[in-house]
Amino acid sequence: MVTPVTPDASIRAGLISYAGRLHAAIGQRHHVASPLAAWLLLALCAPAAGGADRAMLAEVLGCDPEAARQAAADLLSRPHPQVAAAAAVWQARHVPAGPRFEQWRAALPAAVQTGDLPAPAELDSWARQHSFGLIERFPVQVDPRVYLVLATALATRVSWQVPFGLAPARELGAASPWASRLRQVLRTPEHGHVQFIAAQDPGDLAVHIAAADGLIVCSVAAA
Repeated sequence: MVTPVTPDASIRAGLISYAGRLHAAIGQRHHVASPLAAWLLLALCAPAAGGADRAMLAEVLGCDPEAARQAAADLLSRPHPQVAAAAAVWQARHVPAGPRFEQWRAALPAAVQTGDLPAPAELDSWARQHSFGLIERFPVQVDPRVYLVLATALATRVSWQVPFGLAPARELGAASPWASRLRQVLRTPEHGHVQFIAAQDPGDLAVHIAAADGLIVCSVAAA
């Protein structure tokens, strides 16, 4: 049985800081993003940098690039059983690789898949295989202009340990604008779920935390 890896406090702090950077860069528009998946890719690439670039990447990652690389290797090789985690580096066969690239690629963790750039159907298959089937198509259109693809996949498919119930929408109360627009709503169980809504500027923030198949799932929604 593989024991899942829990990153140490410094890595977790770096990930939290990176998540803030990523969401700030995306902006306030609606989006779905995985800071951890993006951090893993950056952690794998950072050891190839030197000088000022390496120092900048260390600041962004929140730790030394070699420490980040090792953390990425551990997470990819020993993920939680309910988490699909994968990474890959593919290169077009017709483009020669320089010695520095070859050196970096050879030093990648064993869990990172490397090789020739696959055909689109194979990329789609890789995405499905490493996302429990949740991602049906690889999100990049590969054409002859593409000569290098670096990818990470991170997904989970879980069921609530204590599931939600269903309730008539009218139980939201007459003051709720949703009471007349919906027929049914989810009812939070009395035990096993924690949630709150905080009034923020410029909108409200809702947080929900519950156990699901051995994981503690934290969901955040902003409006």
